[in-house]
Amino acid sequence: MKQYLIFLVILWLAFFSITPKVSSEFSADKPIAIEFKLVVDNSNEEQLILGDEILILLSQQNVKSAELSVVELSNTVTILFHLTEDGKKKLLDLTTKYTGRRLAIFIDGKFIIAPVIRETIRSGSLAITGNITEEEANQIVSRINQKN
Repeated sequence: MKQYLIFLVILWLAFFSITPKVSSEFSADKPIAIEFKLVVDNSNEEQLILGDEILILLSQQNVKSAELSVVELSNTVTILFHLTEDGKKKLLDLTTKYTGRRLAIFIDGKFIIAPVIRETIRSGSLAITGNITEEEANQIVSRINQKN
């Protein structure tokens, strides 16, 4: 009987004190921040040189909702952000001013992608595909849709 109790105590300790921790760079506790920084013209793909100034900061208040899209064949993850009127204006101003330039996009401080802005974005929606896992994208989409 004593051995059985010891076994149950060890089993209980193992079950309740050793829990796997999910590691992610995205914190569920703080609001989403989407930052855009200008990429210096002589940057290459291996090492981007960024300007110091954050050109635009879209916060959670600028995003109405978000949705996730995953293309299974290429394992490409895209987050589609639907912006508020204020967010739409910020993005319109940014893409008008920096058409033809590269802008680095960060979500919660993590670099995602640095595309060339080909044209002014007037739609109020922003699709971001890049350096992000499906798990991270799910966390971001969930956070936005929960708080809004």
